Amino acid sequence: MENKIELVEYNDFWLKVFEKESQTLAKLLRNNLMGCEHIGSTAMPKVVARPTLDILCVVHTLDGIEMFRNEFKDQGFSLTSNDSKHFLFERKSPEGDRVLTSVRILKKGDIKISDILDFRDYLNAEPMIATEYKNAKLNLIQNHSNDIALYEEMKARFIEAVLSKIS
Repeated sequence: MENKIELVEYNDFWLKVFEKESQTLAKLLRNNLMGCEHIGSTAMPKVVARPTLDILCVVHTLDGIEMFRNEFKDQGFSLTSNDSKHFLFERKSPEGDRVLTSVRILKKGDIKISDILDFRDYLNAEPMIATEYKNAKLNLIQNHSNDIALYEEMKARFIEAVLSKIS
């Protein structure tokens, strides 16, 4: 289990991994898939990121996703969360100690989709805000590198503040 926050600089390698994972997800989700988006800090060149590739899959319907659980498992993904509004699959390292890829599946029309994409696109278009986000992350781990809950809370607050400005 991850217990210390690790942040890495942006690397073009994430794009290659995203392309590969997107192909796998397209095969798994078939005609239900509307598209995959590279999200999170690994999709933002000016921001440091935890070394986890975040992917958003938008689907026509969430009905039946649960039935493909074994097919996801065959590709190395474990279902970690699901409810009536989303599914979350993760691929962990062979040692099982950290998440390599996180896949969030949302149904078309979910308001979270535009929030996720708007935040990514805004930070990519506004280098000063991206630098602010990067510095906030670095400052936090400098003093609280083991407090994942605080790290996630700080990120959520920053994201909410940005979204409230651009909405």
